[in-house]
Amino acid sequence: AVVSTQSTGVGYTSGMTFIVGHILLYLHEEEDTFWALVALMHDERYQMNGFFLPGRPKCFPCFDHHMDLREKLIPSVHKHLKELDYEPTLYAFEWFTLCYIGKLPSSLLLRVWDLFLLEGREITTAMSIALLKTFRKTILKSNFEQLHDFMSQLSICSRSSTSSSNNHNIPRTLQYDEEKIIKNLSEVLSDMRCRGMSLPSDFAS
Repeated sequence: AVVSTQSTGVGYTSGMTFIVGHILLYLHEEEDTFWALVALMHDERYQMNGFFLPGRPKCFPCFDHHMDLREKLIPSVHKHLKELDYEPTLYAFEWFTLCYIGKLPSSLLLRVWDLFLLEGREITTAMSIALLKTFRKTILKSNFEQLHDFMSQLSICSRSSTSSSNNHNIPRTLQYDEEKIIKNLSEVLSDMRCRGMSLPSDFAS
């Protein structure tokens, strides 16, 4: 609620506590954490306030941008997800709103957040494509149910969950190759910039 005094229209919403907790873990002091959160909400590099305003106005432009990049950079994955009618709202909502807090192993999350703080919001989108690119083979072998099981496992991997699925297409314990993911992230980011697609066209509005 205190953040709303610095962020017009922003009140407490679910998920904000995860961001605060993540920052507090490293800054330790509550006042430093407060001002860091204010910066994340308002700095043009991050613009996180748009994910916590009523109606979450930044979410759907990010989903649309994600799908445009998905189609251009990983067309086989894009085609398969479209055929399954598996929309980004089913798997990427917390990727964008929380910048992967609680959704990646801690060591990988720290590397992603280092890049996010340095480079800004484009890292969030680039990471969403890098994850799909990294796990492309599993995604392409999956039907809707298998895919949902796999994406759910992606979302809870930081708690070392094992899948309840008996299908052998889905690894029972998801293993992250961090170097491969970071390499894919770097490649995706470079390609986004070369195409002039670093951010949604209306993100700065």
